[in-house]
Amino acid sequence: MSPQAQDVARGLPDGLVEAFADPRTFSGGGSPITGIETHISHLALTEDRVYKLRKDVCFDFLDFSRREARVRDCLDEVRLNRRLAPGVYLGVAPAERREGSFRIGAPIEPSAFDRVASDSDCEWVVVMRRLSPGRDAESLLERGALTEPQIDALAHHLAAFHRAERLDARPEEEVPDPAAAVRENLSSLRKLIGGEGADRCKRLARRVRAFESLHGKRLRERLAEKRWVEGHGDLRLEHVWYEDRLHPEVIDCVEFSAALRQIDAANDVAFLAMDLRFRGAHALAERFLAQYASAADDFGIFSVLRYYEAYRAAVRAKVSALRQSQQAGGDASAASGGARAMAYLELAVRILDEGRRGLLIATTGCVGSGKSSLARELARRLPAVVISSDIVRKHLSGDAPESPEPAGWGTGRYRLEERTRIYGLLLERAEHVLRSGRHVILDASFAERAWRGGLASWAEERDFAPWLIRADCSDEVIHERLVERRRIGRSASDAGPELLAASRRAYEEPSEWPACRRRCIDTGVQNWRETAVAAVAADLRAAALAC
Repeated sequence: MSPQAQDVARGLPDGLVEAFADPRTFSGGGSPITGIETHISHLALTEDRVYKLRKDVCFDFLDFSRREARVRDCLDEVRLNRRLAPGVYLGVAPAERREGSFRIGAPIEPSAFDRVASDSDCEWVVVMRRLSPGRDAESLLERGALTEPQIDALAHHLAAFHRAERLDARPEEEVPDPAAAVRENLSSLRKLIGGEGADRCKRLARRVRAFESLHGKRLRERLAEKRWVEGHGDLRLEHVWYEDRLHPEVIDCVEFSAALRQIDAANDVAFLAMDLRFRGAHALAERFLAQYASAADDFGIFSVLRYYEAYRAAVRAKVSALRQSQQAGGDASAASGGARAMAYLELAVRILDEGRRGLLIATTGCVGSGKSSLARELARRLPAVVISSDIVRKHLSGDAPESPEPAGWGTGRYRLEERTRIYGLLLERAEHVLRSGRHVILDASFAERAWRGGLASWAEERDFAPWLIRADCSDEVIHERLVERRRIGRSASDAGPELLAASRRAYEEPSEWPACRRRCIDTGVQNWRETAVAAVAADLRAAALAC
C-alpha cells in the first residue's frame, strides 16, 4: 500500500459506492441524489439529509482499511460534532443488503450502538440534517454577505466551547511537542509536491525552524497555562453555517485523530483566520481574532498565531496536493489542485515573513464618556485589538462580561489596589499582542497621572511610544447614557449615574502627555465616529507607517 494513500473501494461491499448514487437506497427513495466525494468519504445529499460513507483508504494520518475503524469513526463523528452542532448530527445508520441491493436503515444513537448493533457486519454511515444551501460562511463571504456581527457571534461561540473543552495542565516532561504535527505535515507535503513547490517547502521549513528556535518555550508554556483544548481541529469557513443569522453551527470536526484535535486553542482559531486571509478577508480575520481573545481572555494567542496560521496554510496545501494526486493525470481539476497548493504555500511563507510593529493606544476619560465606544470604533478602522479593563475584571471574578454589579467609588472593584492590579494585567496582555505586530487599544479610564506615568514607563522600556485618546462630552449627555445603560443592564461596566460626580472630581487632566501623541474626541457631537474618529485613525495609521 502506498505510504501516501490507497484510494480504492476494496474492503467496502461490492456495489455500495454505486448504490450511494441511487435514490432508492435512502429513506423516501424519490428525491434526486447529489454526490460529493472527499479524500476520505462519499457523501449523498438528499432533499433533507446528508449520508456519509467512509472510504476504504489509508493515509499517513488515518487508516480506514478495516471495517471496524470505519464504523468507530462514524460513531466518533456524531458524538464529537454534537458539541458545536447538536441539532445537525442525527446518528449512525446501517447500510444493509436487501434483495440484491442496499438500503440505508433508520439512524440510531451512538450510545446505543454497542447494545443493539455491535454484532452487525455491515457498513455504517453518518446521517446529518441537510443544512440550508448557501448559508455556510464561505458562500456568504463569496457573496459579500458575511457580516461583522456573525464573525463576533462565532468568536464568542468558540470561546465558550474552548472553556468547556479545556485540557488539564501537565508537568513539563509530559507536555506533547506542539511542533510535532507541524513537522510531520511538512514532511508529508515535501513527498507530494515537486518543482517550485519543493523550493517553497524548503523556505517554509526554514522559517518554521526559526520561529521554533525563538518561541519554542512559549509554544510549550501554553499547555501549562491550560490553553490547550479538545478542539474542533478543522475550523474552516465551509464548516461554519448560519441558518439562524447570528447563531453559528460548526460541523465536520477532526474526529479521526485525538492528536490533531487536542491542541492549543490558538491552533484551532488560527485555521479560520488563515481561511479568511486566503480569501482576502484580512479585516474579518483580525476582527475574529480580537473578538475571540477578548471573549476567552486569551490574548496570549497572539504570541503563537503566526506559527499556527502558517501551519494551517501548509495543511491546506497538503490536502490540495493530495486531491491533485487522486485526480486523473493532467486534467483540469488536477491542475487546479496544484495551483491551490502553491497559493497556500505562498501564504504560509508570507505569514511567517511578516515583520510589523504595532502601536500602543490608551483611552482616558471619566465614567460614561464613551471610552469603550471610541475604542471599538477606532479598532474597526485601524484595525486593532481592544483590551477592556471591565471585561478583564469580569473574567477574573468569574462573572459574565455583560452582568453589571454596581459598586461605590473607591470600594469593591473600584478600590485603588484592585484598579492598579487590573492595569498591570492589561499591560501583561498587551505585550503578547504588540509583539505580534498588531495595534492594541487599552480600554480603561487612566484617570490619574500616576497610572498614565506607569503606562508611559512600561512602554518606554519596550521601545513603544504610546498614544492617549481622551473621550469627553457634557455631564448631561453622560448622565443620560449611564441611566440608559443601567436600564438595559447589558454592559461590562459597573459604573452607574451615581458615580459621575466622583469620577469627574477624581479625573486628572492629561496635560503631562506629549501633545503630538494625545487627542481628544467629543463623543457627544453628531457623527463623531465618521469625523473625529476617522481623523484620529488616519493619524495613527501614519504613525504606524513611520515606525
